Amino acid sequence: MLGISVPRPLLAAVLLTATTAIAACGSAATSSTSAGDQATVAPAAIAPQTTATATATLSTSSTTSTTEVAPAPTAAPTSAPHPSMVATARPTAAPTPRPAPPPTARPTMAPTPAPAPASVVMTGLAGGQTVLVASSNHLTLYTYNADVAGSGTSNCNSGCISEWPPLKVPAGTMPTAGPGVTGHLGTIHRSDGSTQVTYNGKPLYFFGGDSAPGQTNGHYTGWSVATP
Repeated sequence: MLGISVPRPLLAAVLLTATTAIAACGSAATSSTSAGDQATVAPAAIAPQTTATATATLSTSSTTSTTEVAPAPTAAPTSAPHPSMVATARPTAAPTPRPAPPPTARPTMAPTPAPAPASVVMTGLAGGQTVLVASSNHLTLYTYNADVAGSGTSNCNSGCISEWPPLKVPAGTMPTAGPGVTGHLGTIHRSDGSTQVTYNGKPLYFFGGDSAPGQTNGHYTGWSVATP
């Protein structure tokens, strides 16, 4: 016998149909006997159907039902979009930087040059000779014989300075010499706190009796006209 592959749903339908037919035949035979129908159902009429049914059942049972599972359809690859449909990114133009305004140059103020210190002592003519005079008023300068050069002190104080005023400069000022002055200028601190100019270590004084340049009225005993 050839093996026939019958789908299971169809096989179930065939079996159900055959069973229904057999049941109908049995019911008909029973009905016919109970009604007094004397006709005898020939066994041969039922036998072929029963045999065919059994044969179909055996054939179906012996036949291996093969169910072929169709492979799942493979998803078609997604087609790439057409180049015309792809939006092309346009490069964003970078903003043009604005040049920073140049800084306004501030005028540089030139430092004011310090004025050259004016000379404190210079030379002049008085009584036919070259003497030291004050640069401020050109009056003749004197030295006191009682003062000791380099001692740093003055021996003309109290009533003496009313006739012989000292040549002074502001504190911390170093006196400068004008042309022709060859000796050394310096200062000392007086007892009253003022600063007096010295020449070669001896303090310098004016004479109260001189009122104009060139006068030497202070040439007394114990006092000398200061010379270069």
